[in-house]
Amino acid sequence: MAKDGPPRLLLLATDGSPASEKATAYAIDRASEGNARLLVMMVVDPTLIGGLAGAGATEKDLAKDLERDARNAVNEAVERAQEAGVDAAGAVIELGAGEDGAATVVRLAKERNVNVIFVGSHGRTGMLAVMLGSTSEKIVKTAHCPVSVIR
Repeated sequence: MAKDGPPRLLLLATDGSPASEKATAYAIDRASEGNARLLVMMVVDPTLIGGLAGAGATEKDLAKDLERDARNAVNEAVERAQEAGVDAAGAVIELGAGEDGAATVVRLAKERNVNVIFVGSHGRTGMLAVMLGSTSEKIVKTAHCPVSVIR
């Protein structure tokens, strides 16, 4: 890739929150304008469900719900990108051992040789994902590539 050329692979880290919805639209626009590929990812933390089980739902049921909701959110973003003519793919990633959400995003970005990461400025807490405002800040500080934080 030429230094002045458009990014070839963009990474959107999403959690389905309103802030990540704005980041989704922005990342799709940038990918479309730059003729870049877009990788949409969501980080899930299966350890969050342990404390939620017991009120009529098992950990296994909650884990299935977590995975389904994450896949639905990622697939929706991928479909939107593809409708806009963007070559897009999705991934739902569990936290790596000893990692937080930011480290998982940064690791995937480095492994895939991503040129730019897009994240929302504030995410949701709880079950669906691990993309908090502090997570966005950690991504900015530790990523090997530029990070665009959308609010």
